[in-house]
Amino acid sequence: MYHASFGKFGIEIIEENDYTIGSADNKFVYELVFQHPEDIGYAPTSVYGIRVYKDGIFKSAVVMATGGATRVAQDSVIIDGQNLLLTCCNKVFCLQLPNLDLKWMVVPDLATCFSIYRYKDSYIIHGEIEITRLDQSGRIIWQVSARDIFVNIQDNEPTFKMLENYIELMDWQGHRYKLSYDGVIVDDVGG
Repeated sequence: MYHASFGKFGIEIIEENDYTIGSADNKFVYELVFQHPEDIGYAPTSVYGIRVYKDGIFKSAVVMATGGATRVAQDSVIIDGQNLLLTCCNKVFCLQLPNLDLKWMVVPDLATCFSIYRYKDSYIIHGEIEITRLDQSGRIIWQVSARDIFVNIQDNEPTFKMLENYIELMDWQGHRYKLSYDGVIVDDVGG
């Protein structure tokens, strides 16, 4: 669950994995439904309910996607000005606050988008297969992949860490990388 505020509005994002479009069994009826065209007709892997409050519910939307399952987390949501950005499976959705109008959605990874971070006037996506930098319109500036997926189960070291001059990465095999904010691997150290 994620809670934030936007001016006089409260925002809540919850996992709604039992939600089915048009079902009378849904616990809550959302005004808007957003789904990437490539996902229509498939059972969603992850579903998020978004509610904007001001003296009760002001607006609501559900986003759903297929791909690697994700959960709502602090590093999977950003409020940037009037934009609410969130990762859901292998997609990033950008909704305009407070009305939750869809501005854009993009697929920055083939498998899963773990987290999203603001970097200057852009966004960095930590995906399972690729690290992606998006501009504020959702266009891909660059994408970088490595020898293996950006997941570490070997120890407690972080897989992805943004530092002042570069991003520190580790892949499944333990290889370490320094990635510049221009999308260039500047150091590649074997595991």
